[in-house]
Amino acid sequence: MEELQQITMDEYLGLKNEIKTHITTIVKSFVRIGETLCKIDQARAYELDGYKSVAEMAKAEYGMTAGGVSRFMGVYRKYCTAGQLNDGYENYSYAQLVEMMQLPEEDAELIRPETQRESIRELKRFNKDGENDMHQLENWQNPTPEEEENKQILGDLLEAMFKLESQRDAFDRICAAVRKGTSAEAFSELINPGGNRTVRSGRAMAFFYENEVKIKIWSRTVPVKLTYEDIMEAFREKFAGVLQGEKDWWAAVYAPEKEEEKRESAKEPEQNTAGTGKAEKRDMDPKIDRKASEPAGKKKEQQSIAPAQKTEKKTKENVVNTESESNSENQEKELKNHIGEATDMVKESSGQQEEDQIPGQDNMMNHPELLPEGMQTTTATINGHEQEATVEPTAAQRVEECLSLLSCIQGNIALQNYPPALQQAQKLVEHLEALI
Repeated sequence: MEELQQITMDEYLGLKNEIKTHITTIVKSFVRIGETLCKIDQARAYELDGYKSVAEMAKAEYGMTAGGVSRFMGVYRKYCTAGQLNDGYENYSYAQLVEMMQLPEEDAELIRPETQRESIRELKRFNKDGENDMHQLENWQNPTPEEEENKQILGDLLEAMFKLESQRDAFDRICAAVRKGTSAEAFSELINPGGNRTVRSGRAMAFFYENEVKIKIWSRTVPVKLTYEDIMEAFREKFAGVLQGEKDWWAAVYAPEKEEEKRESAKEPEQNTAGTGKAEKRDMDPKIDRKASEPAGKKKEQQSIAPAQKTEKKTKENVVNTESESNSENQEKELKNHIGEATDMVKESSGQQEEDQIPGQDNMMNHPELLPEGMQTTTATINGHEQEATVEPTAAQRVEECLSLLSCIQGNIALQNYPPALQQAQKLVEHLEALI
């Protein structure tokens, strides 16, 4: 086993500075590569070797991907001048600069050399989620005063910061220090021991630095700047009730919430399974005849209904159910406008089929293997015999599927899962074309 080597704090700091120096050298190398690629691209020098683009040349000559070439050139064009990094960016890593390229200019002041790469990515996700922020539109008549809103947002951020069980000891240490009247400097070391921390809650994302805190809020272009004295005062006010106790402050704040979550999770299975025992037994037991449990009158009525009539009846019921739902989302309102037209088309098709059908004549619907993809297969009672029949999805069913696809597309885009979002969008177009 290798013996553990002891080093002094000065030696440790020296090693960290050495790493930092080499990282700076690496960044300069990346800058040089980006500059060279830009020169070749601008002069179209790659054509001398028969290449069609600088990306094709870089891939063939150096094994570089098109994305890598784009990043090299993008970093150089945005953060460099005459082969040198612009002032203020000398201490950033190449990975940080790549992530920062997609940020708006006003977010530049939120990023420091010590900011972690994952924090920059979280900021991009935060900005993406904020594109659909409806706060200002919903509250334009009675807007909350900015000072009051800032106070509420800061309180929510502080509560979110210590919600995890892993933050229990840290929260209790801070509470003990605040009760004793600690200084703002000591408070900053307790709440932000690493000198760099990010917290996100609702419409806000906070960046904790060594000497200050900046909070970005959706729909605002200028971040809120606070000192650690402001943060400590907000902490004292937010948790004033529990600070009156002498210990177990974290449990006093978060334990009731955890218990409530447990109770809610325990209720969910009961709600989902209530009243389904008999249905499950009936579905699983082959000895139980479903038809026997139905009234005789209802059975006869079903036998007398032709497949086309059943389709029409089912369409009417689904349309009525859909129209009775009150949903304020714009997408659903737009889609509902097509229900009436699509229903009429289904009715006309069903009526025509019933009139033109000659007794004994075969029907395409009885041959599902010949039908186009997307048709549904069901069973119907015809002349006293159960046969397979196929019906096209109703307008109401298509509307429901469109709404479900819209929700999935939005979720996948927010998570940057673009391939499945594209597939869902193509399916959505198919349903919309069928509704028109």
